[in-house]
Amino acid sequence: MATIAREVWLNMFEENLFDPSLQKIQQAIKDDSAFIWSGMGGGATVHIPNAGTAASITKDNDTYPVAAAKRSDVINSYNLSNFEVGPIVVQWKDDMKNAVEQTESILRDQIQGLGERVGREILYGQYHYTSGLYVPTTGSNVAAHSPSATSTRKAFLGADLRTALGIMDRTKVPANDRYLIIDTTMFWQLMTDIGYTAYRDQIAGLVNGMTFSLYGVTMIVLPQVLHSVVSTGAIREVTHAGATTDQAVALLVQKSCTSMAATDIFTNVVEAATGYFGGTYEASILAGGKYRRTDKYGVVPIIQAT
Repeated sequence: MATIAREVWLNMFEENLFDPSLQKIQQAIKDDSAFIWSGMGGGATVHIPNAGTAASITKDNDTYPVAAAKRSDVINSYNLSNFEVGPIVVQWKDDMKNAVEQTESILRDQIQGLGERVGREILYGQYHYTSGLYVPTTGSNVAAHSPSATSTRKAFLGADLRTALGIMDRTKVPANDRYLIIDTTMFWQLMTDIGYTAYRDQIAGLVNGMTFSLYGVTMIVLPQVLHSVVSTGAIREVTHAGATTDQAVALLVQKSCTSMAATDIFTNVVEAATGYFGGTYEASILAGGKYRRTDKYGVVPIIQAT
C-alpha cells in the first residue's frame, strides 16, 4: 500500500521584514506632534518661528539716547503629507479556504511599512546642502552601496565625525542630545576605522544593546538613511531607484535643532465591504519634518565623497 503523506501548515505567516525607523529616530528628532494636534485639531503646515539677528552690543558707549531697532524674525515651515497603504481585500471565498489567519498579518504589514517609510521621509526633511555645514568622507576607497550606485566611495572615518562635531561646536550648538543617524554600511566603516573589537567595545562601553555612543554622540543605525546626487548635492526622494553616481548620507543632528510631527497610524477595517464580497484593510498617517532653524545649524550631513 502506498504511503499517504500528511501535509502540515503552520498557523502563522513568515512576515515581511521592516525596520522600525520611525521608532528609532524619535529619540533624535524633536517631536512637535503634541502642539500640532491639540485643542481645535491640527493643520497641514507646521510653522516654526525663528529669532532674527541678535541685537548688537556696544562697548564704552557715551552717546545717548541709544537708537532703538526692531528685530526682524523669520518663519521656518514644512508641510505634512498623508501616507496611505491599501486597501487590501480579503474576499470571503478566499478566507474560507485560508489555512492561516491572514487579516492580522495584513494589518501588521501596513503599520510596520508605514513606520519605516515615514521615518525615512522625516529624515529627508532634515537634510540640507549648505556650504560650510556639511562634511565629505575622507577614508580609503570602498564599494558604493547606495541603490544603483557603482564604483567606489570614500569610507566614513572617525575624523569625519570629529569634523562634523567641530562644525556644531563652532556654531554654538548645544553639546547634549547629539545623534548620528547612519546606515549599517557606513557604521561598520566607522567601527573598522576606530579599531572595533569585542574586547575594546566592552571596555569603552561603545555598545549597549542597540545603542552606540562615540565622542558623546548616540548613534542610530538604520538599513538606509539618505542618498544624494553627486553633481548637485540634492537629496534623492526616498522611493527613487537611484543612479550609478549617488552617494550615501549620514546625518549628525542635535535634537533641539530638528522637528517632526506625526499623527497616530489610522487603520480602517471594513469586514463586509460592499462590492468586494469580503473585507478591506487600509492604513494611513499624516506626518512630516524639517530642520528647525533657518540657518540650518544643528544638522550636519556627512556625505560620501568620490
